[in-house]
Amino acid sequence: MAIGAGIVDDDDPIVAVVHEAARRCHRAPGCRHHSLFVSAEERQSPAYAAFWKALASGEFQSGEFRRVAKGGGEVWIFGTYNPVLDAEGKPCAVVKFANDVTSEVNDRRRRAEGLRAIDADIADITKAKTEARRARKRLAQAPRCRSGNGGS
Repeated sequence: MAIGAGIVDDDDPIVAVVHEAARRCHRAPGCRHHSLFVSAEERQSPAYAAFWKALASGEFQSGEFRRVAKGGGEVWIFGTYNPVLDAEGKPCAVVKFANDVTSEVNDRRRRAEGLRAIDADIADITKAKTEARRARKRLAQAPRCRSGNGGS
């Protein structure tokens, strides 16, 4: 199948089918809200409300998003949330395209933690060197004691 850059006409029957499917889903009694994929904390956040407000106004959203997996674990996706517009140009549904990027996020976190550990070690080494220099300087400036056992 070749992918082209064709423009879909509003009168195309496929467009009508997609719009009707989206409307049916949103009217369905068992339709569940997207919020089941986010933590309770995120669900209550201003950022999550702004995310849906932007989609409701027709603005697509794209980026890395933390989601809750079926078993309750953490999953990261890179996704785009794309509003579907009705015949009047008003958003009536959202289509999401996403890839699981959990392993990439975990790798990035692991590297960041390694860098933080290295930075902490360098700070400790720098502090120890500074303290050693100060001690050496104090010793150099301290009066020298002479032993009376020199045999003269």
